[in-house]
Amino acid sequence: MNLHFSVIIFENMNDENGRNGRVGYFDTARVISIYWIVYITHLRNYLDESIEAYWSDELFDITRSCVTLLMFISGYLLSKYKFNKIQDAVFFYKRRFIRFYILFAISALTLYLMNFNEGLGLLVTTLLGISSYMPPQPGTLWFISMLMSFYLLTPLISKIFNYFNTPCCIVILLTLTVVFIFLEKNFPIDNRLHINFFTFSLGLKFGEANYLNKIISKPLIGVIAIFIYLSLILLRLTSNIVYNFDVIIGGLSLFYVSKWISISSITKIMAILSYGSMALYLYHRQCFIIEDYMYRHYIGMTGCYGSTSLWFAIAIIIPSSICIAYFIQKMYDKVLCTYKTNQ
Repeated sequence: MNLHFSVIIFENMNDENGRNGRVGYFDTARVISIYWIVYITHLRNYLDESIEAYWSDELFDITRSCVTLLMFISGYLLSKYKFNKIQDAVFFYKRRFIRFYILFAISALTLYLMNFNEGLGLLVTTLLGISSYMPPQPGTLWFISMLMSFYLLTPLISKIFNYFNTPCCIVILLTLTVVFIFLEKNFPIDNRLHINFFTFSLGLKFGEANYLNKIISKPLIGVIAIFIYLSLILLRLTSNIVYNFDVIIGGLSLFYVSKWISISSITKIMAILSYGSMALYLYHRQCFIIEDYMYRHYIGMTGCYGSTSLWFAIAIIIPSSICIAYFIQKMYDKVLCTYKTNQ
């Protein structure tokens, strides 16, 4: 019995919402975003300090757009759920728990035991999905903890969206965004909440209305989006309005790039890489910490944090973490299949 429970975001890419076939460029977009975050943004923390000289604000802008894109994909793929009665919401929460929460909880616990995220209180707020509203945020897992809170609100958001057309929903979301910005400025909540809630909810609405395919089918929009995005990065404008527009247009640009490079052979590779993407995001820090320690104490013999060789990272850390993530996801799916078979 072959059940595909791979999801960062956290859904099977097979169409379950009336759109036939596998959406290949979703796999590509997800892999590009997660691999950029994991191997460009996070891995550099463990490499030789000379690598840091190549890091720039422009590269970090791409990271922010990758996070925004993942939030949008998450909402988009959850748009297939319909909440007509209480049982529908219960079913949705049950699936979130099985598909996502168990692996997330194990990751949070192991990072706590490895002293990456320190403090029992932080572990509790992370596991409850409230760390965005009760700082501090956990390293790496802040994104997942924030997403959990959006999952809790998904039935309500979806139900509200059913009563309004897309333009009205966008107005509602923009109004809520202003409210979130006010709260972020006056209360100790995560200042990334407003943009991530907006893109997650926009994904829910676009998935329901199937707007994304209509937009992606127009290449001229993609060319314009990429031009605007690169211009904003190079100009380094710093206002809040530009910042929010920047990450959204960046996410759209990444979607177009994913669409354009999703030829048959690449799509097959991306589908395989996408399968382990959730586990990779959840467990890459554990892999990095262990392999960085091995290098510093037994291979490079430097003993200093931030001294791992780039060649060691390329030859050992990157391929091994991909394989470990794939194995974790495969074993987890096998456990779920066995459990389902025994029911």
